Amino acid sequence: MKRLALPAGGMIAVWLLALAVIWSGFVFFVGTTFGMVASVLAWEAVLAAVVALGVVSKRRWLLVTGIGVTLVLFAATCNWSAVAPRAYFEVHRPLYDRAVRTTETDSSYYGARLPFALRPLSVNGRVADQDGALVFPQWLGVPDDGGGYIWSPDRSPRADMFGEPCGDPVDLGGGWWMCLM
Repeated sequence: MKRLALPAGGMIAVWLLALAVIWSGFVFFVGTTFGMVASVLAWEAVLAAVVALGVVSKRRWLLVTGIGVTLVLFAATCNWSAVAPRAYFEVHRPLYDRAVRTTETDSSYYGARLPFALRPLSVNGRVADQDGALVFPQWLGVPDDGGGYIWSPDRSPRADMFGEPCGDPVDLGGGWWMCLM
């Protein structure tokens, strides 16, 4: 029993640690190419740990299950908006629509925290309300710029992308826009 409990518990701990980092919302480079590469490398490290724990357990079913769960978590949480921003948005559009309906906004610079389950929709787990346009940043530069998705159903957004104005937004339809992506 110990041969199974320790590796299975180790896998769960590795997955929970990875998810805690993702949901914390403090990794500002996530929506960039660098961030995507870092995410892939981090998930590869998680996969290597899971494989090692599966091999140690000497239970093939645990190894296969661990690999499968890791791949599902990777697919569900990897922010690949830097590579294909329009496709990324279309895949996640129902979640963005839900965030617009359920998030209470405030006037702080980076905005209000998204509900826990929706925090991976923006790089910092927040949505900023800028004159009625809701900004979901996908990347934030240091010190003063960013890019992301904007919900502005009434007009083309004139949002400030955290230091850089959104001069030429791309219409994604249904009140959604993309800027500096």
